[in-house]
Amino acid sequence: MPICKRLTEAARAGKFGPLCAITMHFGSYKPYDMHNHFFNRQLAGGVLFDIGVYALSFVRLFLSSCPDEVITQVNEVPWEG
Repeated sequence: MPICKRLTEAARAGKFGPLCAITMHFGSYKPYDMHNHFFNRQLAGGVLFDIGVYALSFVRLFLSSCPDEVITQVNEVPWEG
């Protein structure tokens, strides 16, 4: 994506200064279903093991080395269907 290319070029050129922390928000809507591995940790570990890698891959574009720490959080939105 062109915006990703421009952002990584700007980061590598030092236009943002030294990067000390990066926050990434990634969202996905799925109908609530405990038979789906997105909601049931007993089925493949839950959503972080499935789509969490996309957020980490995007952040990794901006790093020159491995991070010292990765913190994740899942917020559940109440389903009213």
